[in-house]
Amino acid sequence: MKNWRDYLLPEDATIRDAIVVLEKNQCSVIVDAEEHILGTITDRDIRKALLGQTSMDGLVSGIMNK
Repeated sequence: MKNWRDYLLPEDATIRDAIVVLEKNQCSVIVDAEEHILGTITDRDIRKALLGQTSMDGLVSGIMNK
């Protein structure tokens, strides 16, 4: 069983960071500094953002599902 913290990404993580996490998990949870849940992100969200010309260095907080 995986550790649930493996699914967490800080809100200031980049899309590039999210891709690394999503290689191991199907979904990632975006959290603030106190680990309050802000949203989720999936592989599909990243693909849509990249097709829409979002940079790999863009923040996940801009494309996450709230």
